[in-house]
Amino acid sequence: MCIRDRIFGLALLTKVNAMLLPLALWPWGLYFHRRRALRAILSMCTAGPVIFFVGWPWLWMHPVGNFAEYIIDKFPRGFLPSFVLKWTGTEEIGWRTVARTLYFGKVDPGGAPWHYPFVMFFITLPAAALLGGVASFVAAKRSPQKRGLAALLWWSILVQLAVFAFLMTPFDGLRLFLPVLPLAAMAAGMGLSWLGGRGRLALAAVLVVTALSPGVEFFMYEPYGMSYFSPLVGALPGAERLGMEVTYYGEAVAPEGLVAINSRATAGEKVAYGPMFKELPWRMPYEYIRNGHLKLGLEAAAPWEDWDYFIFINRGGNIDESDIANLARGEVIHENRLLGVTLSKILARKRVSQGGHDASGLD
Repeated sequence: MCIRDRIFGLALLTKVNAMLLPLALWPWGLYFHRRRALRAILSMCTAGPVIFFVGWPWLWMHPVGNFAEYIIDKFPRGFLPSFVLKWTGTEEIGWRTVARTLYFGKVDPGGAPWHYPFVMFFITLPAAALLGGVASFVAAKRSPQKRGLAALLWWSILVQLAVFAFLMTPFDGLRLFLPVLPLAAMAAGMGLSWLGGRGRLALAAVLVVTALSPGVEFFMYEPYGMSYFSPLVGALPGAERLGMEVTYYGEAVAPEGLVAINSRATAGEKVAYGPMFKELPWRMPYEYIRNGHLKLGLEAAAPWEDWDYFIFINRGGNIDESDIANLARGEVIHENRLLGVTLSKILARKRVSQGGHDASGLD
């Protein structure tokens, strides 16, 4: 058993995405190494699953049924055919749902269209990575010794994006196909290295791009890297104009926003959270209180209840009429903006006096 097989087995134990490795490695190996790849493929087919099985005691008692349950847990409802479920004696859990995702100004409850992974991959790559990626194709064409590596990297990227585009329901940004990013970084590094070897002027240009692009963009977006978009689409403001999601989950809530609640709230007042997690509306306020981010004595509330403070995340795919109504019911006491784009807001409930005037004391 060679180190390749051990790495494959450990990868299977680490993340379900490792199951995609054969789709990328085996066709590449057969094309570039012909019959020599057959031995490696056979070894991976045997050693990898053995390590996976031996390393996970949960599989030992009911290997087939528990493995089927593992797959059901990781993929959306309907991924496994009914005859497989019947044969393994398992039932679909169906707890994984497709998150509503804003994509070019539209929201499809059934998920984004098939081209979503490819578009999101392209518009969220940093400028230096895009330049290096294009250069890697040129380097592979002009340098035969680089051809195999470039083909492996880009074929691996294509396989993973294609799986999420055609075999699953794409949604929720890059988080479901994050493994493509280190592959893209390696391809970019190969391309930039080739560009830097074309002369002193080219080397200087590469050094400037690789030094300024990641560095400047890092400070522009820190600590909200999940809201990053490429300069080719106008960065985050351009993505908002295109109708893309500008944030995802609670990472957009700034500590200052929670401080704004703590400085005003009194014991017994209620905090709501939206527009996500409508099926578990008390979850996030409860976690903020339990972990000490909101002071003890506050209570978790659902967005449709009589809340005193509302934590609003600007996730367009989840915003509905009830969230718009909540925004009208409150007064903004803190707004977290990045590059001029709103990521989150903290609202305090407007209080109306008996004379019908705003008695909240908020301007």
